[in-house]
Amino acid sequence: MSRLKPGDPALVIDCILPELIGRVVELLQCVLPGERTEHSGRPWINKSDAVGWLVSGQGLLVLTELGRIEKSEVTLIAEHKLMPLRGSFRFERTNAREVA
Repeated sequence: MSRLKPGDPALVIDCILPELIGRVVELLQCVLPGERTEHSGRPWINKSDAVGWLVSGQGLLVLTELGRIEKSEVTLIAEHKLMPLRGSFRFERTNAREVA
């Protein structure tokens, strides 16, 4: 079972587009390998062997099938390239700030 859930915030920790690393995004929809879906009037296809997530956020980029990089408020990122920012992680960050 995935540790990520729609609506949760997550941190991009790795990405083919390095400009996205360090961005905080909101998880929209899980997209299984080979699955096709539509969101924000655009078709999305997970062509990888990894589970991916459609995520939203400011200043995101998308790599199109034609190899172009376009600005977007939604993009598809592999699950293993996202770190959840909820639950125990948020609790640990809060405690660290209180101690410091």
